[in-house]
Amino acid sequence: MLINRSINQSINGSINKSVNGASGGSSVPNMQNIIPSANFDADATVAESFTSGQTWANLVASPFDSEAQTAYDLQLGATSGSSTDDPTFTGSAGDSAAYFACDGGDLVSLVNSNANAPFFNKLHMGATGQKWWYAWVFKSSTSAASQYILNAADGSSGNHGMSILLTSGGALTAFQSNGSANVSMSGANGNLSFNTDNLVIATYDRDAGLWKIYVNGTLVVDLSSITFNADATDATYAYRLGGLSGGAIKWGAGTRLYAFSGGDSFLSQADVNAIKAEYDLRHGRSY
Repeated sequence: MLINRSINQSINGSINKSVNGASGGSSVPNMQNIIPSANFDADATVAESFTSGQTWANLVASPFDSEAQTAYDLQLGATSGSSTDDPTFTGSAGDSAAYFACDGGDLVSLVNSNANAPFFNKLHMGATGQKWWYAWVFKSSTSAASQYILNAADGSSGNHGMSILLTSGGALTAFQSNGSANVSMSGANGNLSFNTDNLVIATYDRDAGLWKIYVNGTLVVDLSSITFNADATDATYAYRLGGLSGGAIKWGAGTRLYAFSGGDSFLSQADVNAIKAEYDLRHGRSY
């Protein structure tokens, strides 16, 4: 089945995907078939996730944390209404070459904006036993520019939530904010190349104090003894996938958004490799 699917995809990826799917042969791709802890999986190349409109739907029918599937639906822009901050769907629904194009003023957010979905709202709390992973698949902006790729705290110690920043130097830096202090987890310049297709995966294990970021399957940030500051307060702002709460530092011009996924476990290199293989297959390219 896998051999046949790979051969077919090289001939016509989108036709094969509609017949055989990805994720182990399921008719609808679902990252939970690859990583059981998955809570959400939104993919521009999968018709069941997006065809038209404002909602970028979650493909995971039964999120690991027992929330409703729709708790992890995404929306184009900061609101449910069409606006100038919406990325533009480009291509055909269900085609492996489809993507959302960003012009420098665009972002994606949670549909459930008034009460952040639990996976996101807990990211910064660092409770005993907490483990999580978050993946985003995109073509980075045409020109080097700083941009918040995940944010609910604006990177400010006076707020609550997680923020992940891609700097203009290509460093991937994260901040856990608890209302009075930041825990900073910084990568090095050159972690990520611009104007390039990228799969980025961040994963955290509270009890082991581990924070890792992988780019295209390669470990680029490997920190130990990371302890989040205690915090039981909900995230200050509704989570945005791109940009600050006030609207600045969105996805850079030329960015192409392909997919997002995440779940409640700490990933091994083997897990990262499996996620990469899944996205390579779905999108018909090697990250």
